[in-house]
Amino acid sequence: MHVKIQTTEKGSNKGSCSEYANYLEKENEHKPEHEKECFFTHENQQIQTLEVINAIDSNNKKLGKEEAKFFSVTLSPSEAELKHIGKDNDKLKEFTRAAMDGYAKNFNKGLEGKDLLYFAKIEQERKYKGKDIDVKIGQAKQGELKHGDNRHIHVIVSRRAKDNGYKISPLANEKNSKGMLNGKEVQKGFDRQKYYDTVEKIFDLKTDYKRTLEETYQYKLEQCKLTTEEKITEALNPKQIKNPTLEQERPGSKIDQDKERKNQQGFSFEL
Repeated sequence: MHVKIQTTEKGSNKGSCSEYANYLEKENEHKPEHEKECFFTHENQQIQTLEVINAIDSNNKKLGKEEAKFFSVTLSPSEAELKHIGKDNDKLKEFTRAAMDGYAKNFNKGLEGKDLLYFAKIEQERKYKGKDIDVKIGQAKQGELKHGDNRHIHVIVSRRAKDNGYKISPLANEKNSKGMLNGKEVQKGFDRQKYYDTVEKIFDLKTDYKRTLEETYQYKLEQCKLTTEEKITEALNPKQIKNPTLEQERPGSKIDQDKERKNQQGFSFEL
């Protein structure tokens, strides 16, 4: 599972979402009307692009000119995960809605997915980019379609909750700090590491996927901290992973520093 949170994949997220929303129409260009993939929300389906643009662009009360108006969340199941659920895109939609429930709850403001203003779309294709290894070694050309099942989900989510509610940002820099909400002390900011872990668990629960140790978020997070020599040693002598949560939450740790450097551009992690 690859989860990516960023400002936007097209244009700027400080103005209209029209460039990004229209960009996500690229796979529909040569399809007959009945085969086109529409956006869906927490409750509804068959949402047209113009409705997406109007809704997101009008939900920006008291947001400054230089403030983000929306964000992009991309959910990309692995080939094994896609094989497990088969060709049923309704399962992908159900997973997406549950993942957005997790997104809402991660703000610690009592929000649920239904309180968010978001629009999601399933895409079928991926193309090779210049940075891909297959392109660099000459086995593929930039712009060529990748083989296999490449379904993934793009989500456009408003900076504000529905009806110009809470102003929420998944790229918030605040961490290890608390604030007051309805008389209760709550954690501020958005814990991206926690969210990536949540998305993995949601997929497993929703689809009854039996994840191997090597596929788990915590295992891959632990691997990121190992030196090349340590990785070789572990490959030769497999062992249970340590709990990386304590390390990633410890101020000043390598993971803590890496998170900070990537906050402004967005962040992704392959689960």
